[in-house]
Amino acid sequence: MLYQWQKISFSKEETSERKKKYLTEEEVGELLDFVRNSEVYRRYYSLLVTFIETGMRCGEIFALTWNDIDFAKKDISVNKTLQYAPRDGKYTYVMNSPKTQSSLRKIPMTANVFTVLKTMRDEQFQKGKFSCSLQTYSGFCFFLKSGMPYNERNLMTHLNSIVQAHNTKIKGIPLPHLTPHMFRHTTATLARKNNVDAKTVSSILGHENLSTTLNVYTDVTEEMKRSAMDKISDKSIIYIA
Repeated sequence: MLYQWQKISFSKEETSERKKKYLTEEEVGELLDFVRNSEVYRRYYSLLVTFIETGMRCGEIFALTWNDIDFAKKDISVNKTLQYAPRDGKYTYVMNSPKTQSSLRKIPMTANVFTVLKTMRDEQFQKGKFSCSLQTYSGFCFFLKSGMPYNERNLMTHLNSIVQAHNTKIKGIPLPHLTPHMFRHTTATLARKNNVDAKTVSSILGHENLSTTLNVYTDVTEEMKRSAMDKISDKSIIYIA
């Protein structure tokens, strides 16, 4: 099926929201709490935790198979990427090697990622519910009800539904427009905010150059700036009457 894209206009407020690059810690908590406690959206919880706590690219997460998960060593092997792209007039899944040599990497699992992946694998094996095979690959970690792996198009549909449902039902912290790449920005920004050095963040994200991490992914939040100024104030010898 061929898709015809329609130009959509947004208000200044909507445009500003859609330009947002990352989620704050409060927004991450709000998103995950809502999804975890929702009967409708709970099935996306493991996927979202993996996105936010690994910083992996969309295609890298979609390409993950259980052979890439080492529960003994508690790490994830990133060695391929799955794209959903047009070929011969129709969209199809295409498995590729990572974009750069630095993209080939092992990412240590956080306690949360370890738990959600272990629980998800055990449930899949207990229920005998597995993904479809693609080319020579099988046992995909994340897949749709149809058995096919996720792709960025259908993930965006699910993210939009989650945001709409949350902002309609929950009063408090509203969720912004979400994109898969926003989770990657969030991983980097929150890591830097918690004093993880840039070189380590770069290695986790699989960036070829450290400058990419510094220039693109390390947005300084208002809280970080305020904290920096508070430190200056604490060390100040100036007395103001």
